[in-house]
Amino acid sequence: MGQPQHQQEPEVDWVVNSAQNMFKPIAQLLVGKLSCQVAVDLLKEAYIEEATRQLIKEEGRKRATKSALALKTGLDTRAISALEAEPSSESLKPADLSPEAAVLNAWSTEKTYQDEKTGKPKVLPVYGRGVSFQTLVMRNAGRNVTCPTVLGRLADSGNIEMLSVDEVRMVSPHYIAADEAEQTAIEAGSVSMNRLGQAIAHNLRAGSKTAPWLQEVRWSRRIPEDRLDEVRRKLHETLKEQIAAIEQELDSAEAPVRQNDHHTLGVGWYYWEDA
Repeated sequence: MGQPQHQQEPEVDWVVNSAQNMFKPIAQLLVGKLSCQVAVDLLKEAYIEEATRQLIKEEGRKRATKSALALKTGLDTRAISALEAEPSSESLKPADLSPEAAVLNAWSTEKTYQDEKTGKPKVLPVYGRGVSFQTLVMRNAGRNVTCPTVLGRLADSGNIEMLSVDEVRMVSPHYIAADEAEQTAIEAGSVSMNRLGQAIAHNLRAGSKTAPWLQEVRWSRRIPEDRLDEVRRKLHETLKEQIAAIEQELDSAEAPVRQNDHHTLGVGWYYWEDA
């Protein structure tokens, strides 16, 4: 009887590298604005949603069982049940988004940290085992997060004011992790990332009956420093011409009033350079 042949283990680098390529820009946008744990919970929710779609729409199942979802996602069935019963995206509060927000929320809502007469947040000593900013940080931001680190972040955001070396008062209980311009840029960028993802997912599923969507990118690694501004300008001009042409095509095809059988479609542009 012949010996079984040992098959070579499949390469996994491609999927790990691809995941890193996708996650890194997400981290660039969200670090300091959304805690990693919340981001992980939202990713789990997205996994469950997509696995459910695949099981019902692509595999033709009547429903997505917990067992099938666990196999598709790698999540425990208890975690799946919990997220289905109370999705993270629907239960999040501002205090959940970051340690800074959690510290401010506790300071402004817990009686221990409120002035008995005014009901407003107390002026706190920075350090001490009792009612202090230090204990507030330890209880709400984690034991490994130091008091000076949180003081610096909240001072930079304008949420607190140092009255002296040893005392701090709250200025605003609402932690703003990004200004209005940053919020707009992140929201617009997230929509673009979502639409690019839709194009990639469509092309993965495209077959003989469905044509792939256009998905192209061009770049060069040999642009001299002294020509960089010129190339940037010319590419910008070319893209503006293309945008105007696409807008004209869309306007000429668009119906005056939206109907239920109408479709949404579009084209995206972006310019990038290696950091």
